[in-house]
Amino acid sequence: MLRPTRLERQVLRERLSQWSREPGSLSMRRLGPREGSRAPSTCSTSRRPGLRLGSPSSCSSSPAGHSASSTATGSSTGARYHSSHSSFTSLFFPRQQMTLTGFEEGTVNLLSLPSLPSASENVNPYLAIYGLICLVNLLITVLGILAGFHGSFQAARTLFTRTLTQVAHAPFRYFDTTPTGRILNRFSTDFQIIDTSLTDQVRICLTHAFSFLVNVGVIVLVSPKFIPPAILIIYLYVRLSLSYVKCSRDLRRLESNARSPIFSKFGE
Repeated sequence: MLRPTRLERQVLRERLSQWSREPGSLSMRRLGPREGSRAPSTCSTSRRPGLRLGSPSSCSSSPAGHSASSTATGSSTGARYHSSHSSFTSLFFPRQQMTLTGFEEGTVNLLSLPSLPSASENVNPYLAIYGLICLVNLLITVLGILAGFHGSFQAARTLFTRTLTQVAHAPFRYFDTTPTGRILNRFSTDFQIIDTSLTDQVRICLTHAFSFLVNVGVIVLVSPKFIPPAILIIYLYVRLSLSYVKCSRDLRRLESNARSPIFSKFGE
């Protein structure tokens, strides 16, 4: 695990301090897509946490190229976040959600077994099954939460170390073309999302995805005629989800665009 040394932190503070004291530096900075309006041919200098900021690979001169670049950026960001987790979390967390979903669906069939006595005659078997369900559900949920927190901590520390190392070793030209607010926004708001809400969003996404697959699978097993509509439903579901992700990413970019100038004021 790479850790920033004292020299790297000192160099970063000196560069940020020297850059913020330059007269008229704010008016001469080149605004990127997160700091104001730009021409269509302007290169995008904002990237996700843990990626190289201001990389020339994000340049695009056409709308189609910009869309492809955004899709590639989102895919690479998700891959970096997933690879930053520990191996235990990456293997256990999805399987925990799958086991929990299958267990919840299987208990419905267990309670409907004809071998169980009537509830009016003997309620103890139902109470025992219900207590076992609650105990196993609690155990699986707690293990999933602990694994999610552990993976989130590992990912946040790894991505923060990579980003800090890249910024500390960046040339002075990078600080002349990148606003201070964008750098501070990377190290504050973006990493706050990684520390707090990103793990919960991944857990919710996995839960709903596995629940959807289990429900569709049960319906297909009971009625095979549902296979063509199921394929159509899954296709529409994926298309709508991709459109939503693209729209949500653009809205978050605009929100960060409006917040970055506020962070720039702290450097002045």
